[in-house]
Amino acid sequence: MTPNWKQAIKMKRKYAQQYAQNRTDENWKLKTKWRNKATKCRRRAIRDYWQQKSHDLRSRPHDFYKLFRPFLSDNSKGKDKTAINIKVNGKIEKDQDKVANILANYFSTMANNIGGTSVNIVTEQDLLNHPSITNIEKAGASQPGKFSFKLLDTSTVKLTLEKLNTRKASGYDAITPRILKHASDGNATSLTKLYNESILRGERPEAWKKGEWSSIYKKDDRFDVANYRPITLLCTVDKIFEQLLSKQLIERTFDPVPHPCLSAYRKNHSCETTLIKLTEDWKLTVDEKQYGGVLSTDMSKAFDSLYPPLMMNKLKAYDFSIVSLNLIRSYFSNRMNRVKLDSAVSNWKNVTRGCPQGSSFGPLLWNIYQNDLTYFVQNNLSLSMYADDHQLYV
Repeated sequence: MTPNWKQAIKMKRKYAQQYAQNRTDENWKLKTKWRNKATKCRRRAIRDYWQQKSHDLRSRPHDFYKLFRPFLSDNSKGKDKTAINIKVNGKIEKDQDKVANILANYFSTMANNIGGTSVNIVTEQDLLNHPSITNIEKAGASQPGKFSFKLLDTSTVKLTLEKLNTRKASGYDAITPRILKHASDGNATSLTKLYNESILRGERPEAWKKGEWSSIYKKDDRFDVANYRPITLLCTVDKIFEQLLSKQLIERTFDPVPHPCLSAYRKNHSCETTLIKLTEDWKLTVDEKQYGGVLSTDMSKAFDSLYPPLMMNKLKAYDFSIVSLNLIRSYFSNRMNRVKLDSAVSNWKNVTRGCPQGSSFGPLLWNIYQNDLTYFVQNNLSLSMYADDHQLYV
């Protein structure tokens, strides 16, 4: 027989009243005392456990991040953590398809006004006598013998496939690094033929020049589209090609390219080495009882502002072969990107300026692009360049 729920509530209230009448102040105080002690012991055990865990994982940053990641993110139930809302004409746009297109329109044009609108119609021919080109030629930075990208062998491509990081995201084609890594034995020969054909022709396949923008919030108002930056997710096949080409560029002896004061995206150089050098130079100035003056700059939208026609003329001044120049020119031309927000995607947008953030080739080209800035610095000045952060001091 099912008990009457109203009767059950009455009985519960009755027992609660009896308990309240029978308990003594001494028993209540004793219960409270030991409850508080048990809570304190429990909290201490939890704290000691996580301290020990963090100590054990100090030398394994990936495992450390994986363990503590749930505590760093907002796990509120029912909250869409991927949703981005943008203010348009005073109204908040929440439709993710519309937001994706708003972001795509902004990302594809945000660097167009840097240097003035007239810059966008300037050609390579118009920039032959640009001060940067003249300084590169005066500095004698070009090497004897032209630089040309060499053909790749199957073993090198296979080794690169086997070293792929399977945790990396895939591009718009949804071919993951895990698939290419596990199928490296069968794919290496075909990919090598594709890569070598691209090097010989000086032309990259159009499908490899498509990317998906991931919108990264930077600072200030989350509803302002200008406070988001694009990180490009490229096809894995293209990223492998970029890695192999970048390795050839790095192995070439550029002198003075890159200049020693360039410390980003280079082996045995890092943010730490930059800070150590700056700190030691300034300490030495103080020890010698001198004054030091520092001009610190941060270039706005640096990677997005790179201008391909000027980049091509600089590479030409550094004595790149015609075929290699064509290959890099193809890298910049007809680039198509779109924004992806969870299941919402924007229309494809043509990108005429900048190099993709998130690529292997981009950072290296950026270093070459800004390398000639060192030729303008006088002998009594020192310059430190880390990506888009520059320190000029005397």
